Amino acid sequence: MVLDLITSLSIEENFVTTLDSHQPSDLSKKIHRLSIQNNQEHHTMSLSMLSFSHVRSFIIFPSATKLMPPLSRFQVVRVLDLEGCRDLENHHIDGVGNLFHLRYLGLRDTNITKIPKGVGNLYCLQTLDLSQSGIIDLPSTIVHLRKLVCLYIETSVKLPDGIGAMKSLQVLSTVSVSNSPNFSKELGYLSDMRVLKIFLSGTWDKNYEKHLLCSLCKLTKIKEISIQSSGVPTKFIVDLGWTPHNLQYFFGNIPRLPEWMNSSLSELSTLIITLDKIQQEDLGTLGNIPFLNYLCVTVHKIKKAEERLIIGTDHANFNCLSEFHIHNDSLGIMFVEGAMPRLQTLEVTFQIREAKDEYNNFEVGLENLHSIKLVTIRMHCSGSSLVEVEEADAAMRKTSHVNPKHPRVDVIRYYEDEMIEDEEKSQLDEEAFKEQEINSMVVFYHKQDDYCETEV
Repeated sequence: MVLDLITSLSIEENFVTTLDSHQPSDLSKKIHRLSIQNNQEHHTMSLSMLSFSHVRSFIIFPSATKLMPPLSRFQVVRVLDLEGCRDLENHHIDGVGNLFHLRYLGLRDTNITKIPKGVGNLYCLQTLDLSQSGIIDLPSTIVHLRKLVCLYIETSVKLPDGIGAMKSLQVLSTVSVSNSPNFSKELGYLSDMRVLKIFLSGTWDKNYEKHLLCSLCKLTKIKEISIQSSGVPTKFIVDLGWTPHNLQYFFGNIPRLPEWMNSSLSELSTLIITLDKIQQEDLGTLGNIPFLNYLCVTVHKIKKAEERLIIGTDHANFNCLSEFHIHNDSLGIMFVEGAMPRLQTLEVTFQIREAKDEYNNFEVGLENLHSIKLVTIRMHCSGSSLVEVEEADAAMRKTSHVNPKHPRVDVIRYYEDEMIEDEEKSQLDEEAFKEQEINSMVVFYHKQDDYCETEV
């Protein structure tokens, strides 16, 4: 109802013109914002009579791609959104370099494989979205886009040399460092950078590390950073000598918690990290980050395997945390009284077999989380017996009864088809089989005796 009301008012005020199956649009008015939503026959005639000379914004939906007019008809367009139109071909955007007023060009989720060199003429362009497209190379002229603020690409894309000249860039996602060898040097010139996502993989040169360290230290305005790695050591990120005071979001897989990740990060609210190992002191460090609201930790090894990590020994820790995800195969954590006082959502992932072998129980103190509302437990059942799986399930579900808040508890089992049979059950089954076999033989011999007596 709200959507219908907004659409109706927008048409009345000539804010937007929509070609769809519900409401006919008045095409006699000057059209400033045009949206084609489906491929109906009568739209073809409507578009042939339509003047595009005043269109500022043009959005076409995937089902209407066949109706797309030539770009040469758009003289003053500022927004061109072709997202999701997978049957577009390269020739459909041949004239894009002549749209001198263009501010936004969206080719996300299309099969476009090549950007015309003329894109460098779009001096007003602020956002270029090429993610999930078939584009691998960008023309060298793209570095002439001095007003470009947001550039979205895939890791397969190779950036041309000279990217450091694009001084207005604030959002860059996602760059493969090894695909663009000079990028690690030029990154430092992008001093206005706010959001950066990079990917480390492939043939790795140690010089990339030195240049990246130097460049990252120059990004004083950075607010969001994501560093993903596939087969490339990320120890150099741990040793990074910087204090990103404006950092609000960090995502990365690193060997251990870096020293720069501490209470000085007063703006940090979201932290998603994968660590090779963690120790008790690291929890204290994370807990001291003053406004941390969302924390997701995947850890491969807890340093003291014989002890669980204790969360909540210092009641001043994690004062703002409302959502916590912990992924550790051995379930090496324990919440004590007063832990995470504002936590409302918790997700725990572990392997039943490892947790049983390591600690012989599945108790983690969920009853001590006094603000909790939702608990999601993800259990990997591979290599565990049914008895162990049921034991783990029951231990987690009892939280809703013993916790004074009676939170909702969702227990999700994975790899149940890889469970092993209980030894006791296997033994009973084997004994039952033998007993059944003996009984069958007895019955057979009785029948044989009866048959012989009848013959006599």
